[in-house]
Amino acid sequence: MGRNDNESFDTESDAGEGSSHVVQRDKSRSLKTQYECLACTERIVIYDDIQAPCAHHYCRGCMVRLFDNSTADESLFPPRCCNRRIPISLVESFPDPELVQRIEEKAVEFGTLDRTYCAWPSCASFIPPNLIHNNIATCSLCTEQTCSLCKQPVHNGDCPRDLALQSTLKTAQEAGWQRCYRCRTMVELAVGCNHIT
Repeated sequence: MGRNDNESFDTESDAGEGSSHVVQRDKSRSLKTQYECLACTERIVIYDDIQAPCAHHYCRGCMVRLFDNSTADESLFPPRCCNRRIPISLVESFPDPELVQRIEEKAVEFGTLDRTYCAWPSCASFIPPNLIHNNIATCSLCTEQTCSLCKQPVHNGDCPRDLALQSTLKTAQEAGWQRCYRCRTMVELAVGCNHIT
């Protein structure tokens, strides 16, 4: 009976030591599955970890800030780590669809070489190329129109910034050509009277 008590006692003490080893092993295993955020240097819980293409790890909060800052400062766009572009797919699953939309809009804006912004100072928002037709840009926010050549409010007549047209008009003046007063097409009198019909 004493022997059984000792055996059960030894078993309990072994179990106690074993469980502490298991706990330590689990802690060390969980520490190995946790990463340090490159930006804030905090430990990242595995479900909160985002790995950049260069294998650096970020927490969700820092990754959101990285993308958010890139939409405010063109020199930071697109977000990068170790000079490698961080794909937008890493934040598309986040619960902030407005951030994803803003990133996509900024990608179009920053990717446009000859940008047109609304000429009205109270608006001044970017007008994407798909809203520019015949050099007239229509703002999707305020519906005002801007000349995409001179970047001023839309105007009648020729745009002074249309260099190709200005060159053609200079050549036409030297050659004695004239423009139709209705359709503004350039015409040359080769034969006939001086009337345009």
